[in-house]
Amino acid sequence: MKDVKKTIRLAIGCALLFILLSQVIAMGSDTSPPASQVKLIFIHHSTGENWLSDENGGLGSVLMQNNYFVSDTYYGWGPDSIGDRTDIGNWYEWFNGPSSSTYLSALYAESSQSSSYSRLSSDPGGENIVVMFKSCFPNSNLGGNSGNPPTSGDNPLRGQDASSEYMTVENAKGIYIDLLNYFATRQDKLFVAITAPPLSSSETSSGYAANARAFNNWLINEWLAGYPYKNVAVFDFYNVLTSNGGSSNVNDAGLSGGNHHRWWNGAVEHVQTLTSNISAYPTASDDSHPTQAGNRKATQEFIPLLNYFYNQWKAQAPALCTMSPVADIKANGSDARISISEGDPLAITISLDPVCHAGVSGDWWLVASTPDGLIFFDVSGGTLAWQKGFSVSLKYPLITLPSYQVPALSDMRAGSYTFYFGVDMNMNGSLDMDSLAYDSVGVEVLPASQTPGQSSLQPADFQYLGAFRLPDGGERPLTFEYGGNAMTYYPDGDPTDGGDEIDDGYHGSLFISGHERMPYGELPDGNQVAEVTIPVPVNSKDLGALNYAQFVQGFKDVTGGLFAAYDEIPRMGMEYLNHPVTGPKIHLSFGQHFHMTPEQQMPTHAWFDIDLSTPDTKGAWYIGNQTLYSVNEYIFAIPQTWADTNTGGRVLATGRSRSGGLSGMGPALFAYKPWDNNGNPYQAGTRLSETVLLQYAASTVTSDIERCLNNYQAPDEWHGGAWITSSTGKTGVLFAGTKSNGTKYWYGYVNAEGPDLPCVDSAQASEAWLCRLSDGTPCPDSDRKECTHTSEKGWWSTRFDAQILLYSPDDLASVATGQTQPYEPQPYAVMDIDDYLYLPDSSETIGYGTGNQRLDRISDVAYDRAHDLLFILENMADGAKPVVHVWRVR
Repeated sequence: MKDVKKTIRLAIGCALLFILLSQVIAMGSDTSPPASQVKLIFIHHSTGENWLSDENGGLGSVLMQNNYFVSDTYYGWGPDSIGDRTDIGNWYEWFNGPSSSTYLSALYAESSQSSSYSRLSSDPGGENIVVMFKSCFPNSNLGGNSGNPPTSGDNPLRGQDASSEYMTVENAKGIYIDLLNYFATRQDKLFVAITAPPLSSSETSSGYAANARAFNNWLINEWLAGYPYKNVAVFDFYNVLTSNGGSSNVNDAGLSGGNHHRWWNGAVEHVQTLTSNISAYPTASDDSHPTQAGNRKATQEFIPLLNYFYNQWKAQAPALCTMSPVADIKANGSDARISISEGDPLAITISLDPVCHAGVSGDWWLVASTPDGLIFFDVSGGTLAWQKGFSVSLKYPLITLPSYQVPALSDMRAGSYTFYFGVDMNMNGSLDMDSLAYDSVGVEVLPASQTPGQSSLQPADFQYLGAFRLPDGGERPLTFEYGGNAMTYYPDGDPTDGGDEIDDGYHGSLFISGHERMPYGELPDGNQVAEVTIPVPVNSKDLGALNYAQFVQGFKDVTGGLFAAYDEIPRMGMEYLNHPVTGPKIHLSFGQHFHMTPEQQMPTHAWFDIDLSTPDTKGAWYIGNQTLYSVNEYIFAIPQTWADTNTGGRVLATGRSRSGGLSGMGPALFAYKPWDNNGNPYQAGTRLSETVLLQYAASTVTSDIERCLNNYQAPDEWHGGAWITSSTGKTGVLFAGTKSNGTKYWYGYVNAEGPDLPCVDSAQASEAWLCRLSDGTPCPDSDRKECTHTSEKGWWSTRFDAQILLYSPDDLASVATGQTQPYEPQPYAVMDIDDYLYLPDSSETIGYGTGNQRLDRISDVAYDRAHDLLFILENMADGAKPVVHVWRVR
């Protein structure tokens, strides 16, 4: 009885297996159209345009009938007009080159038509799934030797067109071999290579034509022989167009003889019964564009094959790997940020699980951000050493890497370090974010003598070094006069050290904004940005004794037209950040004094590239749903390890502190990150997720002086900020600005009778909040009146001082993690820096005031973390130009 049951179970199991295998075989040989709409993109030029056309090849119409939603690219399409370049050597640029991720992101997102053809009326949404790519007939003029193996390594055909001397069979094979490295990483796409059409007899030679035949046969028979996946296919357009039905206007579709690539008698047939390597369908003897007859034959033979390719790929899809490789990096066995003292041992260990990507060609990356800049671990040539700069560590197929301890860094001085380990699946020496898998770990190195109670930065830690002047420019807006709204430090700027033969100790450069925009069309292109050197600062009250900076890059408009609406008393911030995921960018904020009308509610943040001649500005974005008054001025970098712990990796801090309390009664601060996990900028108009770090009550919420900065007064404005982590292990979050410290402050004018007397705007004199005493209580009624005045209307005080506020990062962490309210942190120290400033009485007294009532004393801040230098701009110190003051943070 047991044997009978066993026999029955075996028979049932065999039957089920047979049914399953039959279904798999049927699916693998299915030429039926997709059951639901599939997005397809076709990269082509004029031959492809004709093939798609309803009046010519009809491919677009038949693709529509087979449930494909078709888009295409043509001349002029895409980033860098990459659509101009579709020769065989150009496929390297599209799929493997340093800008390939940019091109492919645009390609996968494209849903428009560049040519005329019928297509489905509704876009199913999402990315393009099928990618067809075709070179034109000039690519059938192939030199070289048809029997030569593919070129490996550095292929001279990369980026070259069909007229190149390097257009040979072996180089063309090498280009296509390299494509498979990328295609293997994108098994969510089906790539269909369309061979280049043949040339007419008068436009080629027998040798070139024979090479073209050999190359296309190689694509069909050998290119994919060792490729394990079904997401790449070839259609031999060339072979199909080398036989006809008697003339170039009669095709041989459906005939048993001739040259074909088609579905025939239940199988794929690639056959050549007619010996011919030239076009059978030339439009004219000197025009190799295929005729309608040739294109119609190609359509008839291609569509069933495309469906077959698609169904084969879909049949394999359930078994495809959807997981990324798993990279891991630890510091002293920890995945979390650690702290060590100078001289303590540090063990960095890495491991990699390729999951199902073992053997895929890739780039290996081991990089560290240090107080002295980026470094990478170099494995090339067996060096196994840390080197300065940013580069690929190793180009090698992915393997399982057990825990491996990396050779230690030598002489790790105090400061913040972040180590990154990862792999991408495109072996080209460039960081390909779309296939990157990585991990990071932070290490804080403390001075050997430091104890926990000594970590907060103190006023005594700032050593004043002196100041320097900015160069003279041209006419406005190409001048620093009435400028200095924003500034950031660039560590790799001025590599020649200003042309000096001797190292002066002041490295890098500063990007500084110039003459501000002016409203009503008077100066709409202000706030341009220039790059300048950093000369040796001189500690002297004599401006004539100061050194001049020099231009590295002249003034350029970096806004890309994104902030055209903001031109009345503009506000601006900049911060350079070389993040491993995005590369070097300067992050930008932009706003203005009032944000009241819908036109004044535009996004406020963007980024641009270092080369000011081609800034390639991306954005603009909002900071969550925060009021624009609280976000659009200072920007500074947050240490990565702190951000990983407290803000979800948001490594940029931005905010504003506007007079009148509209931004909050004290500096506001929010952490944000304007890129996705692949390093791509978010779509314009995105409301970026933010982490609140500091936010006092706004005057629009309460008329009382409460939930505010200690000693807050309404004229206060904080224009710059920096997150200090000194080489001595000191840390603090710094805000710099002009603090009202008067016995009285008011909204109105400067009183011509003396600085101690208010002069309140008569239109609002009855409002008690418009004039207050230093303790926040209302002024006597006798003070709330207008007078003979000598200034513009605004917030005034009996006294202003240039000050620096220092906050504890621990207090901001408590806010970020929800342990305390955003209005609770207070500065643990305040520095008055008036004694270091020049503070000349400006000719623009009506807007800036004089003496104790001088407004806008200082503006933005920049910080050189590697050399412990702090830069602060003093407004209107050198005529109408700012001066740069320098401190060393000890």
